[in-house]
Amino acid sequence: MNWDSWIALVALTLALAGLALQWRRGLSRLEIEVGQGIPVYGQELGDVALKIEVQNKRQTPTQLRSLTVVLPNGQSAIFRDPIAEKRLPCTLGPFESTMFMLPYRELAQTLKEQGSRGRAKVVVSIGDGSGRKHRGSHKIDVDEWADS
Repeated sequence: MNWDSWIALVALTLALAGLALQWRRGLSRLEIEVGQGIPVYGQELGDVALKIEVQNKRQTPTQLRSLTVVLPNGQSAIFRDPIAEKRLPCTLGPFESTMFMLPYRELAQTLKEQGSRGRAKVVVSIGDGSGRKHRGSHKIDVDEWADS
């Protein structure tokens, strides 16, 4: 192999790597933060809720399709009317974020009915327009919140 062939091979490899990176950047990348929050209605505070913040970390818009809470026993819970800045399905623009809130007490009671005690881990799954699932988790003290 002469130098021209080597140079052509290196150029082809770099071009393919650049195309792969460009394709990967086009895929959605959502960051999910899950924790406690309190909704505010004007001057009034709501009940404690499970706060789910979703941030689009890409330069391209991403569509959010679903919000599911996976319980410790593997079953999924879908809440009909979460408190939400945007209703699903919705589109997040580049570097945009949105928030969802689920009733904390109701979630703790559901966990208790499913047999969970103590601190139970729930996983929040957000589905995007390409079918990918993005996850975040949070531990809930079932005994404290289910009976309050």
